[in-house]
Amino acid sequence: MSPKAFATLAGAALVAVILAGWSIATRDTPLTATAVDQPLFPGLLDRLEQVARIESQTDSGVVTLRRDGDVWRVEQRDGFPADGGRVRAVARGLAALQIVEAKTAVTERLSRLELDEPGAEKAKGRRVTLKDAEGNVLAAAILGKTRYDLYGGGRGGIYVRRDGESQAWLAAGEVELPADDLGWIDTTIVDLPEYRVRKVTLGAGGPDPIVLSRADDTQDFSLDGVPEGRKADVGELSRVAATLASLTLQDVEPASVKPVPDDAPLARFETFDGQVVAVRLLVEGTGDAVEHWVRLTAEPPVAPAPAANTQEPSATETTDAAEAEPKPDPAAATARLAQRVDGWTFKVPRWVTDRLLVTRDDLLEAQTPATTPGS
Repeated sequence: MSPKAFATLAGAALVAVILAGWSIATRDTPLTATAVDQPLFPGLLDRLEQVARIESQTDSGVVTLRRDGDVWRVEQRDGFPADGGRVRAVARGLAALQIVEAKTAVTERLSRLELDEPGAEKAKGRRVTLKDAEGNVLAAAILGKTRYDLYGGGRGGIYVRRDGESQAWLAAGEVELPADDLGWIDTTIVDLPEYRVRKVTLGAGGPDPIVLSRADDTQDFSLDGVPEGRKADVGELSRVAATLASLTLQDVEPASVKPVPDDAPLARFETFDGQVVAVRLLVEGTGDAVEHWVRLTAEPPVAPAPAANTQEPSATETTDAAEAEPKPDPAAATARLAQRVDGWTFKVPRWVTDRLLVTRDDLLEAQTPATTPGS
């Protein structure tokens, strides 16, 4: 080989080495072998019972949940109960993440996958940390974009990295992290469907209460004190009776922070099986700043109303009744509701107080204008 040819070949080799070194220095994936097809957090699934504290950080701030016996509580909401199913889903989702492939390990590129550091300006990364009762970290991760198309059949994936590491991964599985503290809460305050309601008293304890009632759930509600020549609007009566069906909160405060006066307007709901729910109403502010709050009380059950049909049931009816769903236990339902609402005041939509502050005239059908002879 001539000296000139050798020099050319050596120069080409040098360039190749330089390019290879540059490629290695700037490549997205780590130099060591990537561990795929294994859990992102090995062994976490077997330690979920040890999880006693969860810390979540999003662009809305930090939320801390702590386990109190069988109940999870949101510290930023003065210990209001969290939705236990939602809490368990986050922990199990994190434990079930399975590594599919390694992605970038370059810090500057993490934002493309929404894996930038939570708390930084315009950051979209979301941090979740699981700790045991002693404060030891069981798992901590930064969650990024979701890949809904990773697998067919509704199976998705997510970009994720272990907290403190720059290596990003695509993992099979999903973790739905609530955006803020309210997202961790079951927003349903009470669910008292209209078919269970026997009687509603508006302005209870006042000088002129308005009473809606019926003998059984096959009948329309009737209204007391209907003036002669007028008729009750059964649709309006039904809407009032359905006010506590899947009633949801917009906000919640301790009753000590947001007290409702004991003489505030009171509505009282009674079910066929004897459960009683009292609702105190508070309207604050004016114009666009008006807010609507309620304080609920689970009162002691009353004797169930007698059935409208007093005939003895047939053998077939007795068998059907035995096979039907068990009847609600008013004492147990009262205890569960009391555990949820005692000591709290709930912000609710305006329509709630609008329905429960109606007058008797609001519950009557509109009068037909009188016609004169010859008109």
